[in-house]
Amino acid sequence: MLSQLVKRVHSHHSVKVIGIAGTRGKTITAHILFDLLKTFHDRVALFSSIGYDIFTESGNDFSIHDATSTDIKELLKRLVAEKVDYLILEVTSKNLKKGIYDDIKFDAGIITNIYDDNIEYYKASAEYINTKISFLKKFKDYSTLIFASDIENILLNHSFQLRQNIVYDTFSLQNDISNFMYLEDGIQFVIANNQVKTNTYCIYNLQNLLASIMLLKLLLNTNINYQLLNNIRIGSGRIDVLRYNGAKVVIDFSYKPDMLQLSLEHFISIRKPGSRIIAVGGSQGRKNIFDRSIGKVLAKLVDIVILVPNDPKDESVEDINMQIFKYAENEKGVIVEDFISDSLYQLMDKSNLIRRINTVLEHGNKPFILFNSNNLNARYNGIDLALKLAQPNDIVYVFGKGGQQYMEMENAKQKWSDYDTIFSMINAR
Repeated sequence: MLSQLVKRVHSHHSVKVIGIAGTRGKTITAHILFDLLKTFHDRVALFSSIGYDIFTESGNDFSIHDATSTDIKELLKRLVAEKVDYLILEVTSKNLKKGIYDDIKFDAGIITNIYDDNIEYYKASAEYINTKISFLKKFKDYSTLIFASDIENILLNHSFQLRQNIVYDTFSLQNDISNFMYLEDGIQFVIANNQVKTNTYCIYNLQNLLASIMLLKLLLNTNINYQLLNNIRIGSGRIDVLRYNGAKVVIDFSYKPDMLQLSLEHFISIRKPGSRIIAVGGSQGRKNIFDRSIGKVLAKLVDIVILVPNDPKDESVEDINMQIFKYAENEKGVIVEDFISDSLYQLMDKSNLIRRINTVLEHGNKPFILFNSNNLNARYNGIDLALKLAQPNDIVYVFGKGGQQYMEMENAKQKWSDYDTIFSMINAR
């Protein structure tokens, strides 16, 4: 537990707490802001869904999803003792509902967006949205807030009015960014008449960058050196690109249809002529059934699709994968192989499988290979197959887990890492 790391020391030092909320992009925005704020202040701490960086130590063995209100209190005591100036804290709807942040008054914050989500935890979308909005009740007087411009209408529709003594501004890509272009190693764009190149991928990360920049300008009352954006760290597994035998291997957390599409569009725009995109991933169990429409997105945008477990929880992986594939049938999706056990994959003649995949491609269809076992080996084997299929200039896109260190399967969290798996495979070949 994080609380076991904490010193119980009192001090007059005050830690400014910056909350990052929203349906999507919270983690990335928290890490971007952390990276930028450290250029202005030495003592900055971060606690997010993929780990912590608490000035003197960091790790991914404990995240905001694991925290209790006591953990947060103890964390703040420790940061006061170590004279940390800022804590950037990811604010999740589940933790808001559980009252984890009830003892915090935020000095500043960002709301990246608000979409209808997490239907498994809320009786209606209004309950979810009101939970997100409740974050705005936790700000100090004269605090600083940045949120996406379309959230103003959401607040109006839910009869919520910001206190007059909160300093806030809104952001939108349409109004604040121009001339953006996808690059091989990031994005180029114009902001405030400055042409900037950043090493982050995908347009939604540009939105997270924009929100972070605007908050810094308001919070610190300073101009920003936009060259700081050239080499931003956005957190493990939020579109990281590795190299393998002339191919790119992308590790991404995206699993929602719209986010998946935006991520893939970047790599489609920079792919080499004649290259292929091989996608490996799946949908979570006990989530919005519409998430399984990723089948349509994958069939439209990807050359070869490999479906594997992705936090199935107590659902059948086979049922989830078949529901995903149903969305692909009208987009020329064809099941080439359905592995119902690990041994079938191990015994399969891989050269024969590759020939059948190529035959489907030659007929203008989209080959789907399904790994339907309810175990970790199914994801392992799917990634293994993707790397075996990869040719120079191909893009292997592994999605759904990102930097997470576990798989929710059979009602338990099992240790799993796409990073560790992929690194071990690459090093062994």
